[in-house]
Amino acid sequence: MGKQAASVMGLLLSIVGLLMVLTVFSETVSGRWNYGFDLEWMEGGMLFHVQRLRDGLPLYVEPGPEFIPYIYPPLYPWVLSLLGEPSYWMGRGLSVISTLGAAAAIAAILRLERVPWLFCVGAVGAFLTCYDESGSFFDLVRGDSLGLFLASWALVAVRRATTASVVVGGLLLLAAYLAKHNYALLGLPMLLWLWTQQDREKALVFCGASLGTALVVTGGLAWSSQGRFLTYLLGVPSVHPFVGDRAWPGAELELVRALPWLSFAAGVALLVLWGRYAAKTRATLVGRIGLLGLLVGALTVADVSPASAVGVPGIVLSVVLALMAIAGALRGAWDHVRESSSASFWLLHGFVFVLLCAVMRGHHGGFINVLMPGFWLTATLSALLLGRVWQLWAHPLLTVGFGVLFLVQAGTGVWDVERYTPTDADREAGARLLETIESYEGEVLMPHSPWYPALVGKKASFPLIALWDVAHKGGPLDPHVSSIREAFSERRWDAVILTTGRRKATSGTIGFGMADHYQRAASKDVFMPGKVFWTRAGWRVRPRQVWEPSSEK
Repeated sequence: MGKQAASVMGLLLSIVGLLMVLTVFSETVSGRWNYGFDLEWMEGGMLFHVQRLRDGLPLYVEPGPEFIPYIYPPLYPWVLSLLGEPSYWMGRGLSVISTLGAAAAIAAILRLERVPWLFCVGAVGAFLTCYDESGSFFDLVRGDSLGLFLASWALVAVRRATTASVVVGGLLLLAAYLAKHNYALLGLPMLLWLWTQQDREKALVFCGASLGTALVVTGGLAWSSQGRFLTYLLGVPSVHPFVGDRAWPGAELELVRALPWLSFAAGVALLVLWGRYAAKTRATLVGRIGLLGLLVGALTVADVSPASAVGVPGIVLSVVLALMAIAGALRGAWDHVRESSSASFWLLHGFVFVLLCAVMRGHHGGFINVLMPGFWLTATLSALLLGRVWQLWAHPLLTVGFGVLFLVQAGTGVWDVERYTPTDADREAGARLLETIESYEGEVLMPHSPWYPALVGKKASFPLIALWDVAHKGGPLDPHVSSIREAFSERRWDAVILTTGRRKATSGTIGFGMADHYQRAASKDVFMPGKVFWTRAGWRVRPRQVWEPSSEK
């Protein structure tokens, strides 16, 4: 088989894999995007944010029975508020477009690295197979996809490294920060790379476009909210617990296991490239052993959630292997990395991407959706490494082999569409629930599903997760939780409808004095048999328990 024929065959195999994933992705999205209820329990709260913006009301207010904001920046609900009235389909549509845009950024940045289309197409398909591993957050009413879309194109723009693209990259990074503020950390490797690998003028231009505008925008948001913007983004999370073993090695294991075939092949490619470009020293050998040990361990651990399943010996071993790999890389390959604009770019940004995922995953309540930037990086960097190996030895069999690799990764990565698709029974149960809400003359509190009352013309509820976020002892907003207790004592709501969760913690009242002033009205519970009406992503809830004000004591 000639080289040209092999290249065509490899590309065709990669395209088939991508089309396979896109088919399953479109089938999943089409069954979810116009579903009129929560697919994930924070979707409704995000729509409440949109409604407040359309009503001209601020987001970052003192927490109370009227509203408690999420600990996120405002860009996602702000964009939705410009598009029209709050709706599930519009929010999900924005996320789908953003996800596909982030996938396109993979191809764009790989082409900047002069990687052949075979690897660009394969990497896009690999990233989309992480739909399942992200908890199906690619198409939810959440800001994750929008933030990743903006951050990924900021990387593309900065990598181009023209003066104009650096300005665009800085502004895109600002937008990513306003969608999910953790992305602000990417400004550090971008600035350092521009300073060391390009020129100081471009670095300063980027600094002005990103940091300068970010300071102005942040200052304006802080001033208009009387400082509460920064309190919600930084002060509130600062008192939350941190789960160390979920940050390391948990997050890293999850990233590798999300794309096992591609990760293993990329690990082998890295060892090959290391052998070619690194100095031949004992440190290099130690580093390669460390890297190989990490890769084998990541692919052989039976369970990565919870990370504590690895055990203390496993955590210690992973730290030792990581230190070996890092030391070997610094000693053996540092000269090549320092002299290569591409290698330094990906080393700096790869480290920060993984750090972002680890910190967010370790944060108490950090769900697997926070790994989405890591999935993007894994797919992109793996394809880049494989492309570099192919450029060294463009053998026809190797070319076809890479096409087969991407096809296998796509085939094993597709998910069960039915698992994520709501049914007619779900919609019927939702309709019965809305009838129950509408039967009450006054307001109804639904903290697990805050948008449902708004669907029948009542006031939306504060999101329970937002209340949990601020109700931490010693937190800056914890004293304001007393207003929730007062609202329960005043029997402010005609009914409170709660979930029957799969854990004991989700059954019964939500605390904050509710049990003292409300009692079960079991006869009015909404009938939901079997698995009907459970949310399809994130924390599984379904509101059906009805509570009414108890008699005055």
